[in-house]
Amino acid sequence: MGEACAELFISEYFEGTSNNKAIEGFNPTSSPVNLAGYGVYTFNNGATNFSSAFGLSGILNPGEVFVVSNSSAAQEILAIANATSNVANFNGNDAVQLRFTDIVLDAIGVVGEDPNPAWTFGSNGSTLDRVLVRKASVNAPTTNWLLSTGQWDIYPATDLSHIGQHTVSPCDGSQVIGFSTPAIIVEEDAGTIEVALEAFYIA
Repeated sequence: MGEACAELFISEYFEGTSNNKAIEGFNPTSSPVNLAGYGVYTFNNGATNFSSAFGLSGILNPGEVFVVSNSSAAQEILAIANATSNVANFNGNDAVQLRFTDIVLDAIGVVGEDPNPAWTFGSNGSTLDRVLVRKASVNAPTTNWLLSTGQWDIYPATDLSHIGQHTVSPCDGSQVIGFSTPAIIVEEDAGTIEVALEAFYIA
């Protein structure tokens, strides 16, 4: 398992009905992360080489998520998604990875295995027809699926109430407040100005 609050991780796996599929990633760190070099990969039906890949882009601020959905997902999902890709065309027996360059950071399932129809765990845990949301106590990725199976809250395939946002307990219990804009230039006699702040990990 990775160092706490030091790296992006998969925060939600949405394996819903029909084409309603999405992967959500979360930034638990205290700094903005440049997504260049990060990507989502899927491995269909026990494949050992990735079947689809999608490279991420942009800046992900602390406490924010990115969502990659199927292009034919329901409008409610598309409205939240940051991007669409065929990488979000997985079923319960397809492994999913989050990578940075060639380094695997986080994983759903096991590459090279075809569990037919899905990986199952606990009393109702499954990677088929389920929405899996990372527990708030989890603040780091892991490539160990046996460990990961205990890290998810499990919801029905139609549950849209979590996608597009994620809550995690901060590593040190502190709240983070920062300026929305890195610099503002004003005239000396400008008088009163408004400065926007952003707050992260607010309970």
